[in-house]
Amino acid sequence: MWAIALIMLFGTVVDYGIRWIGQRQDTLTWEYVAIVNTVEGMSGLIVALALAYTAFYVSGGRSVAVERMLAGSVIMVGVFGGVLGVLLILDYFSLLSSMEPEAAELFKTTAVKGLTLSGLYFLVLVAIGLRGLLRAGSE
Repeated sequence: MWAIALIMLFGTVVDYGIRWIGQRQDTLTWEYVAIVNTVEGMSGLIVALALAYTAFYVSGGRSVAVERMLAGSVIMVGVFGGVLGVLLILDYFSLLSSMEPEAAELFKTTAVKGLTLSGLYFLVLVAIGLRGLLRAGSE
């Protein structure tokens, strides 16, 4: 189970690396699309963390340090989602002034989707991570 979690994590990190380093362009439109794609791709990162948690409990994990590390990782991913949401809305408003009305409507749809996902990731993952931190070592 740990191996699957690491493969998922590695694949997600490679995806982010290719997107943000290998395909980088210095335009606001590229940044907006990259942020939207990153938010949409966070599900792979979340699945990797869920698999790591599952592997920890299936293996009879009793290490408080590992449990806290996993909970902290969940909080960091949630905060990352929230930060991406803020960057997304800043890019959206920066692009809005220079767009045609038809394009603005398409960008609005992706902005709403990205903000919904990033807000959901922030609220749910931070709450789960905090619960995990409070629960760590209490059993």
